[in-house]
Amino acid sequence: MKQLFCFLILLFCMSFSYEALAQEERATPKSGEGISGFLQRNGRTGKAYYQEFLELNKKQLRGKEELRLGVKYLLPPLKKGSGNTAASSNSSASNSSASNSSARSGNKTIREPLFGKSLAEVKVTGNRLQGACFYVVSGHGGPDPGAIGRIGSVELHEDEYAYDVALRLARNLMEEGAKVYIIIQDAKDGIRDDQYLNNSKRETCMGAPIPLNQVARLRQRCEKINALYQKDRKSYTYCRSIFLHVDSRSKSHQTDVFF
Repeated sequence: MKQLFCFLILLFCMSFSYEALAQEERATPKSGEGISGFLQRNGRTGKAYYQEFLELNKKQLRGKEELRLGVKYLLPPLKKGSGNTAASSNSSASNSSASNSSARSGNKTIREPLFGKSLAEVKVTGNRLQGACFYVVSGHGGPDPGAIGRIGSVELHEDEYAYDVALRLARNLMEEGAKVYIIIQDAKDGIRDDQYLNNSKRETCMGAPIPLNQVARLRQRCEKINALYQKDRKSYTYCRSIFLHVDSRSKSHQTDVFF
């Protein structure tokens, strides 16, 4: 009788272990993939899955929320009634086309006058960044031109070129379904294709004059982003600030322009 009892306990433990292993699912991220995109690709969307993933993999994550290539991460168990599986999600992703992506986004159009009259209408053609929120900040602005270069009699101001790149970046992010705030703004300059960009001091921090003092200038945009984030963190699982600058180099360092 004692042997039979021990056998039943062993059988129960083996059954429990097998069930636990069967429910455990791991996956490896792709190059450049963040946690939100990684979870979405594996059929797990939403803040609850995101937080559970962080808890399950806190020992393997670099820093706080950065994935590493080649690492197999433990996926949160799928909740009943979700109707999503990693296999169906991957199959859907591999078979999708530009037209399908457009259909899923509902052909939504966003109007942003800061891009200029001809580019103010932004068609959302994808959903790769749905659920993500970005605060795009071009460096300097207002009374501070940043680095100044010269070609003949033409002065090239860093803030103008950083702003133009920031607008283009913001528009691309919007096309993929992201929520985007353009923190530094110029009501007149849109996206420009001129050989040289005209210089001005019109830029504001979302309508507020930009101070000349460096500390005050940085604090202003920091406080603006933090105020927006306090609201956005409740609606978006992925919020990031992006700052753009154009570095300068002396004549002895012949380097291509980079951002």
